[in-house]
Amino acid sequence: LSRFEKQSKINQVYEKHMRSLSKDSLLDLDKEIKDWVENRIKELKYLEFTVINKVSVNDGKITPESNGNVPGGIINQFSLDENKDVLRIATTTNPLFSQFVDQSTSKNNVYALDEDLKIIGALEGLAEGERIFSTRFIGDRLYMVTFRQVDPFFVIDLSNPKDLKELGKLKIPGFSRYLHPYDENTIIGLGQDSTDQGRATGLKISLFDVSDVSNPKEVAKYTSGIDYSSSVAEYEHKAFLFSKEKNLLVIPFYSYSYGPFIEEGMPEGADGGDISVVKSESFPASRGYNGALVFEIKKNSITVRGLIDHSKGDKGYYYSSLMERSL
Repeated sequence: LSRFEKQSKINQVYEKHMRSLSKDSLLDLDKEIKDWVENRIKELKYLEFTVINKVSVNDGKITPESNGNVPGGIINQFSLDENKDVLRIATTTNPLFSQFVDQSTSKNNVYALDEDLKIIGALEGLAEGERIFSTRFIGDRLYMVTFRQVDPFFVIDLSNPKDLKELGKLKIPGFSRYLHPYDENTIIGLGQDSTDQGRATGLKISLFDVSDVSNPKEVAKYTSGIDYSSSVAEYEHKAFLFSKEKNLLVIPFYSYSYGPFIEEGMPEGADGGDISVVKSESFPASRGYNGALVFEIKKNSITVRGLIDHSKGDKGYYYSSLMERSL
């Protein structure tokens, strides 16, 4: 019998048995089931897990080696990393609305697992009520962004897998969906700017200085100033073209709103000094923008060089072909 056929036959037996019971017996059975479920859930603590399977590949043979799991779910391939035989993974446990367990808010966690995929270190309950938007493991550090209304940019120490520690964090409007190293102490963040209430207001690129891990800073930023503007590079790292040697950053850019590109400096009085507005330039477009946005990017600055316009290639519809990659 197939799995479906087996389940169907089990249900038939179960329903026939239930119809044969008296009202008191049904109430007793219902209470017994609820008590069992409640106790089981309390034992589990979490009801959502990411399952990890480790396999070896040798001479064309694939062999299972170990199996493990961690609470919560991941967002993409940058959520996990292996370093010195230790697997590190960052997860979000989503809210669970249940009469049996108190898990009404999301929580974010970082775990370290040994070669047998057993948890040997954990840092749990980060940014309660928010969820992970981006992560980047680099050596003994994890850079992580969570978001609900503002963007906490976390720096986490992974040097001792059995004692994971939060080193510092920075709260700023908006969020980064993708993090990319500029150098050892500078991280590029690509995502969306937002209002204080958490509404996304257009494309944003940030430069984070993490030389002082206890006090990370946003030393430069670019915001498009156009609602609903975005880039496929927020979700697909292969669309993120970066050359440190050439001070070059190129990303696909599109928007179905109208307005100028605005490069903003830091707000007055912010860390890093008062960097004035560098450039404000409009590109003529009757149906919004579609093309490659090109920047000069340095350790402490982001400057718009221009837009390579592809808007003539579309038909003016929402599903028209958009610029996806650059080389």
